[in-house]
Amino acid sequence: MTFQLTPKQPENPVYTGKKKKRKNTQANGYATTPGTGPEGETCKTCELCTKIEYHDKNYYKCGKVRNLWTHGTGSDIRLRSPACSQWEAKKNDRQD
Repeated sequence: MTFQLTPKQPENPVYTGKKKKRKNTQANGYATTPGTGPEGETCKTCELCTKIEYHDKNYYKCGKVRNLWTHGTGSDIRLRSPACSQWEAKKNDRQD
Protein backbone atom coordinates (compact mmCIF):
# COMPACT_ATOMS: atom_id res chain seq x y z
CA MET A 1 0.00 0.00 0.00
CA THR A 2 1.44 3.42 -0.98
CA PHE A 3 0.47 6.76 0.41
CA GLN A 4 1.12 9.98 -1.40
CA LEU A 5 1.62 12.99 0.82
CA THR A 6 0.43 16.22 -0.70
CA PRO A 7 0.35 19.62 1.00
CA LYS A 8 -3.09 20.66 2.14
CA GLN A 9 -4.41 23.48 -0.02
CA PRO A 10 -6.49 26.28 1.51
CA GLU A 11 -10.16 25.92 0.74
CA ASN A 12 -10.61 29.47 -0.56
CA PRO A 13 -7.21 30.90 -1.45
CA VAL A 14 -7.25 34.67 -1.72
CA TYR A 15 -4.56 36.16 -3.90
CA THR A 16 -4.66 39.85 -4.66
CA GLY A 17 -1.51 39.92 -6.77
CA LYS A 18 0.15 42.47 -4.48
CA LYS A 19 3.11 41.93 -2.22
CA LYS A 20 2.77 42.87 1.42
CA LYS A 21 4.50 46.11 2.26
CA ARG A 22 6.81 46.36 5.25
CA LYS A 23 5.73 48.61 8.05
CA ASN A 24 7.80 51.75 8.46
CA THR A 25 10.27 51.28 11.27
CA GLN A 26 9.98 53.88 13.99
CA ALA A 27 13.03 55.65 15.38
CA ASN A 28 13.69 53.92 18.70
CA GLY A 29 17.31 54.77 19.35
CA TYR A 30 16.75 57.02 22.36
CA ALA A 31 18.59 56.52 25.66
CA THR A 32 15.37 57.19 27.62
CA THR A 33 11.87 58.41 26.80
CA PRO A 34 11.92 61.66 24.79
CA GLY A 35 10.31 64.55 26.65
CA THR A 36 11.70 63.66 30.08
CA GLY A 37 14.62 66.10 29.84
CA PRO A 38 15.01 69.87 30.07
CA GLU A 39 12.10 71.81 28.62
CA GLY A 40 12.83 73.56 25.33
CA GLU A 41 15.77 71.29 24.46
CA THR A 42 15.82 68.71 21.66
CA CYS A 43 18.00 65.82 20.57
CA LYS A 44 19.68 68.20 18.13
CA THR A 45 21.03 70.32 21.00
CA CYS A 46 22.46 67.34 22.89
CA GLU A 47 26.17 66.52 23.14
CA LEU A 48 25.39 62.81 22.65
CA CYS A 49 23.69 63.31 19.26
CA THR A 50 25.96 61.64 16.71
CA LYS A 51 25.78 62.06 12.94
CA ILE A 52 26.63 58.98 10.86
CA GLU A 53 27.36 59.60 7.18
CA TYR A 54 26.65 56.66 4.88
CA HIS A 55 26.17 56.70 1.10
CA ASP A 56 25.76 60.48 0.93
CA LYS A 57 23.04 60.43 3.60
CA ASN A 58 23.10 61.44 7.26
CA TYR A 59 21.71 59.27 10.02
CA TYR A 60 21.47 60.48 13.62
CA LYS A 61 22.04 58.19 16.59
CA CYS A 62 22.26 58.67 20.37
CA GLY A 63 25.80 58.16 21.64
CA LYS A 64 24.53 56.99 25.04
CA VAL A 65 23.22 53.74 23.50
CA ARG A 66 26.04 53.16 21.00
CA ASN A 67 26.11 49.44 21.82
CA LEU A 68 22.54 49.15 20.45
CA TRP A 69 23.20 50.83 17.09
CA THR A 70 22.19 48.95 13.97
CA HIS A 71 22.48 49.87 10.33
CA GLY A 72 18.74 50.47 10.17
CA THR A 73 16.24 53.13 11.12
CA GLY A 74 15.29 51.29 14.32
CA SER A 75 18.27 52.81 16.14
CA ASP A 76 17.91 56.30 14.65
CA ILE A 77 16.73 59.35 16.57
CA ARG A 78 14.78 62.36 15.35
CA LEU A 79 16.54 65.69 15.82
CA ARG A 80 13.29 67.47 16.64
CA SER A 81 12.35 65.06 19.43
CA PRO A 82 12.17 66.65 22.88
CA ALA A 83 15.22 66.00 25.04
CA CYS A 84 15.35 62.91 27.24
CA SER A 85 16.61 62.72 30.83
CA GLN A 86 20.12 61.80 29.57
CA TRP A 87 20.43 65.12 27.68
CA GLU A 88 23.79 66.89 27.99
CA ALA A 89 24.58 70.42 26.85
CA LYS A 90 26.99 70.67 23.94
CA LYS A 91 30.49 71.63 25.05
CA ASN A 92 30.60 74.74 22.87
CA ASP A 93 27.17 75.89 24.20
CA ARG A 94 27.98 75.65 27.91
CA GLN A 95 28.03 78.88 29.85
CA ASP A 96 30.31 78.60 32.90
